[in-house]
Amino acid sequence: MGSRVNKSIDIHGRIIFDVLQVVLRDYKLRSYTLNSVSYQFIPEQKEDVEHNIIPDLQRGDEQTRRRLAQYCLKDAYLPLRLLDKLMSIINYIEMARVTGVPMNFLLTKGQQIKILSMMLRKCKQNNFLLPVIEVNTRDGEGYE
Repeated sequence: MGSRVNKSIDIHGRIIFDVLQVVLRDYKLRSYTLNSVSYQFIPEQKEDVEHNIIPDLQRGDEQTRRRLAQYCLKDAYLPLRLLDKLMSIINYIEMARVTGVPMNFLLTKGQQIKILSMMLRKCKQNNFLLPVIEVNTRDGEGYE
């Protein structure tokens, strides 16, 4: 997806549902910062705290730590509100149900896996087999 480098962590039994990746994949926006996306869909924005003053806020008094806590809570709250507003989890669950692929395939793979899964399901219902076609290519030879 563009020039972004994504690192993935596999946690068995858990689905990593990254709101940024979902918004990047499903929506065409000018900016994908949390502030911009949350303002676009839910008219709310993050607390205004520069990252370089965070250590000072932590070392300060109870008022500065309160400001830091509000900043952290808002940073965690906005993605949850976005998921709720955009109904992303519901949409992905339903897409997984319709296509017959696990939800993490929808989040990490492209369109082809969904189409292939639906074709296999339909073929099985009609007692057809879908052939596997071996393509022999030489080194460096691409597909045209």
